[in-house]
Amino acid sequence: TLQRTPLMGYRREETFWQQRPTSPRELYNEYHREDKTTIEIADDNDVTPTTIRRWMDKAKIERDDTNTPAILRETNASN
Repeated sequence: TLQRTPLMGYRREETFWQQRPTSPRELYNEYHREDKTTIEIADDNDVTPTTIRRWMDKAKIERDDTNTPAILRETNASN
């Protein structure tokens, strides 16, 4: 249900995430803890990588823009 708040109108943020197949916490875990790329997360959710990047931006989830798995990012950083 939408809750009316003063000055803000309806809480659209809650309804945005209710209509998505994944939550901000799940996005964070898949990207940072499971080291999945936005491409892999998009495949799992039947959306495009661009959609995943927009969702991550909306949830303020920090990401790199390389779509490189973390293991490869760490290897490249140490060279």
